[in-house]
Amino acid sequence: MYIEDGIINGRSRTELDEAILEMTEAQGNPWKTGFDPDKIGSYLAERGLSLQKDIGVRGYPKRYLEPIDREMRLYDGEHSVVATIDQEPSIDVLN
Repeated sequence: MYIEDGIINGRSRTELDEAILEMTEAQGNPWKTGFDPDKIGSYLAERGLSLQKDIGVRGYPKRYLEPIDREMRLYDGEHSVVATIDQEPSIDVLN
């Protein structure tokens, strides 16, 4: 899972986003990193992974919850990613 970078850097932050950021900060687990959905594939590729699916809040229930007859409150800024190991990373992922 990842959070959209616009929420982290403030470019596209709603009042709900602001409240969640404040809550996570107060709990000692602040969100510090976000990703651009248009660039997540290249980010993963540099690390030897191949993006298979990037599923936002609108696609998640249909794909994962409805088939098992479950409901869950979801957050608009989250994405779920499915990736496969493709090759050796092109960057040093340990540093």
